Amino acid sequence: MPLLLRSLFLVALLFDCTAAMQAINVPIPETQVHEFTSTFTGRRYQLRIGLPRNYDPVNHRYTVVYQLDGQWDFDRTFPLTRGMQTDHRMESVIVAAITYGGVNPDYGSLRQRDYTPTDFLGGGQTGDAPKFLQTLRTEIIPLVESNYACRAEERVLMGSSYGGLFTCYVLLHAPDLFTGYVASSPSVWVDNQVMVQQARASATILAGRPLKVQIITGANEAYSQRAGAQAFYDALIGLSLTNMELGLTFAPDERHGAVAQVAYDDGLPLVLAPKLVMFSPGPGEPMGWSGAQSPVTFWADRVQLYDGPFNQTVRRSVVLQPTAGTLATSVRGVVYVLDAQWDLHAMEGSYGGMLYDGDVSALLRVGVDWTGSWSQISDRRNREFTPTDPSGTGAYGGAEGFRTLMKNNILPDAERNLTTSPGYRLVVASEKAALWALTDLLSDKPTFDRYLLVAPAVEWDNEWLLQLEALRAARGGSLAARVMIYYGDRDAQTTRGAAIERFVARLSARNYSGLTLQPVKLSGRGFAEAKQYGYHKGFRLLAP
Repeated sequence: MPLLLRSLFLVALLFDCTAAMQAINVPIPETQVHEFTSTFTGRRYQLRIGLPRNYDPVNHRYTVVYQLDGQWDFDRTFPLTRGMQTDHRMESVIVAAITYGGVNPDYGSLRQRDYTPTDFLGGGQTGDAPKFLQTLRTEIIPLVESNYACRAEERVLMGSSYGGLFTCYVLLHAPDLFTGYVASSPSVWVDNQVMVQQARASATILAGRPLKVQIITGANEAYSQRAGAQAFYDALIGLSLTNMELGLTFAPDERHGAVAQVAYDDGLPLVLAPKLVMFSPGPGEPMGWSGAQSPVTFWADRVQLYDGPFNQTVRRSVVLQPTAGTLATSVRGVVYVLDAQWDLHAMEGSYGGMLYDGDVSALLRVGVDWTGSWSQISDRRNREFTPTDPSGTGAYGGAEGFRTLMKNNILPDAERNLTTSPGYRLVVASEKAALWALTDLLSDKPTFDRYLLVAPAVEWDNEWLLQLEALRAARGGSLAARVMIYYGDRDAQTTRGAAIERFVARLSARNYSGLTLQPVKLSGRGFAEAKQYGYHKGFRLLAP
C-alpha cells in the first residue's frame, strides 16, 4: 500500500515565503484517538474512531466498522459512511480504524507481520496473525465497546491487500467475532495460497453462522491477486454453506492501490444486515460529543488564512505538496478541492492509491474551506458559492466575490513556489460548490481547465445557470475545458437531477469548440454517496 496515503497529518503554518515550517495538528470533527500496547504482540496500536453525525450514546447503539490499515483507509471509510448515512443507504455506524502508534511507526513491516498467517518470509518478518487476532478479540474490540455505544451483535471487518488477507483469516479462524467481511484485493497468494487450503477445511467452524462476505479485487491487478481471490471464493463456494452470503467482484479499471475505495463503497452496504434506515432530523449542529480523547488530525505543508466580511478570518486554503515536507517547484497539475473541511482528506485516499498504482502523477493539492462552527461554515458556503440572492437578504449571491478571491489570492498563494506553470488546474467540487464551479466555467476567463463535479446544484434560483449559459453562448468563442459531471440515479428522480440533465443537454447541444463534457449517472446512489465514488472515478480520468 502507498506510503503517501496519509490519515494522520501534521500541519504547518507558513507566515511568509521564507518562514520555517512548524507542525501543528488540525482536528477532524467528531473523531477520537486511543492508543495502547498489546500484551500479545508487544506492539503499540492506535485506534482512530469516527463517530456518526448526531451521535447519541444514551438512546442508540451503533454497528462498528473495524477498518484495518487505518493509517491509509480511515480517509476512505469515514467520509464514505457519512455519505451513505446522508443518502439513507445505511444507518449510522461507528468507524474504528486500526493502525500503529508510537513515534514514526514502520507501517510496512508492522502490517506485514500482523496480517500474515504464516512466517513465509522467515526470521519472524511475517506470521503474527494468530497473535494479532488475540489483540483484536481481547483488547481492541473490548476497548471500543467499553467506550462507545456499540451493537455487539453486529460488527464488520474490512481490509485491503495484507489487510484483506487478514480479513479472510479472521473469517476462517474466528467467525464469531464479525457478521460482515469486506476483503479488498486480499493477498491470498501468500505462502502458496495457504488461506485457500484452510478455507477448504473450514466447513465445521463456519457451519450455521449467518455471515456476509464480499471479496472485491481490481480487474487490472496482477494475475496472482486475481487468481488468489478467485481460488479463495471457489473454496468457500465449495463448502455449500447456505447461511453464508458470498460475493466476488472484479472491479473494472481498478488496480491494487486504488481498488479499496470501490471495494468499501460497494461492499459495505452488502455486509450490513437490512434495517429500517431512520431519516435524521436535519443537518443542524453536530452534538459535539468528544469525551476525553484527542481527535484524529490531518496535516498539510502550509495553511493560509484570508480575511472575510466584517474583518473575520473565515476562509482557509490548505496546501499539500506532492511529497510531505518538501516544496514543489514543478508539477504536472494542481488540484483544488472545494469544501475541504469534508472532502480534502477523503480525496487523499483516492490520490494516494492511484499514485501508488502509477495512474496519476505527483500533484499539488489545495483545499479551500472556512473556519468556524458547522452552522457558520454552512452560512458562509451558502453565500459564497451561490451566484444570485433570491431571498434578497444578503445571505446568498457572493459567487463573484469568491471567484475574485480565488483568482487573485488563493491560486497565486498556493502556486507561489512553482517555477513553471502547471500543465492544468483541476477543480473538484460537489453540490453548491459545483454550482460555483460551473459559473466559473461559463465566465469570460475560467479559472480552471478541468472540472470534476458531483451533483451540482443547478436547480438554484429557477435554474438561473441556464440564463448564464445563454449569455455565454451569445458571446461566442471557444470553451476549452474538460468537464465531468457525476450524479446518482436517485438524484435523477429529484428536482436537482432533472435540472442537471437539462443543463447537460443544453451544454451538449451548443457544441462549444474545445469543450469535452462527460455526464455519468451512477446506479443506486444519491448525491452524497455519489460524491466520493464520482471523485474517485473522475480523478483517474482527469488527473493522469
